[in-house]
Amino acid sequence: MLRYLVHIFNLHRALCFACLLLVGVPICRADTFTKQDFDEAVGILCRGTERAGHYRVLATVDKIVQHGNRALPWLMELLEDKRPMGNIVITNRGEGQFEAFRSYSPPQLGDGARALLNELTRYSDRIGYGRISDSQRARAIKKWRAWYKRYKSKLKWLPANREFEWRGRK
Repeated sequence: MLRYLVHIFNLHRALCFACLLLVGVPICRADTFTKQDFDEAVGILCRGTERAGHYRVLATVDKIVQHGNRALPWLMELLEDKRPMGNIVITNRGEGQFEAFRSYSPPQLGDGARALLNELTRYSDRIGYGRISDSQRARAIKKWRAWYKRYKSKLKWLPANREFEWRGRK
């Protein structure tokens, strides 16, 4: 039964990406992701799945994750961005994941940036991305800034895994 579910999951994932190609979502090479590409991606994330569409947001998030080595400092700059943000969808990449995607509804762009930073680094500030207070948000930003200051020079991008390796990670 589990093999059947895994087969269905992989089929669903393949169909999702085939749909992305059909709607004309651009796919770029690893060396062509620029700040302008990132800013366009942020614009799509601000519109969220409600206005930009589920598959377009998923492709945008995957594009940011694919280019995480370039996107990390730009995501750090967005931590205090208070622009409203729509729902985002992130592919579950770990083995044994029951669902193909995770969905978040961060109220502000900075909260969405934290979700993407968590996806790239597997570091967690242990504060949610939904309805949180300004003091919780400030505490989360402070934790991320301290983490980045401490591990920035120790980060190693693993393109095959699409995540960072860093000392201190357990």
